[in-house]
Amino acid sequence: MITTKKQLQSSLIRLDDEETVTLDSSGKSPAYFCRRRPVSVTKDLISELKDMGAATGRVIRLCLHESPEAELHNMIMVQYAGKYFIPHKHSEKGEILHIIEGELGVFIFDEDGEVTEACRMGAEGNMIYGIGENMYHAYVPLTEVVVYHESKSGPFTSGDSIFAPWGPDMDDKEAVQHFVMDLLRSLPPQ
Repeated sequence: MITTKKQLQSSLIRLDDEETVTLDSSGKSPAYFCRRRPVSVTKDLISELKDMGAATGRVIRLCLHESPEAELHNMIMVQYAGKYFIPHKHSEKGEILHIIEGELGVFIFDEDGEVTEACRMGAEGNMIYGIGENMYHAYVPLTEVVVYHESKSGPFTSGDSIFAPWGPDMDDKEAVQHFVMDLLRSLPPQ
């Protein structure tokens, strides 16, 4: 039997189409959750996400899973230079990063806040990076915009992230600036 294009369900999603995504603005950053499978992510969709993030100045997430309760979380993250998040760990979850566009600094810390590993991720070098469970980590965009795919086990729970007691508070701009500059100095040369 031959089917026509009109009979086939498209795997493409559109951020303005409530049949393909649901917007959740209740978290730290806006998140679009995909409502159906299969899911296809195109360069045009990445461009749209980048434009939205640039317009709001916030991180944007495209969740390829249907809800925070999903057993596997796959997210396309769009992050901008100058954004800082307190280093954190997940006691029972690791995560995998896959760079799509731009460059990202990834930092692993011991329990006292000393950097034990610093990785520069980009399309021309380290493209995939795995972080184990119970490891303090932080990300710093090295380009104006960075787009990466993050995978980790679900479901999401409010106490999922354990924030480092030694990480500067996001509101202390001077302490954050010094902390980030120290992190950047620990990166291997390009």
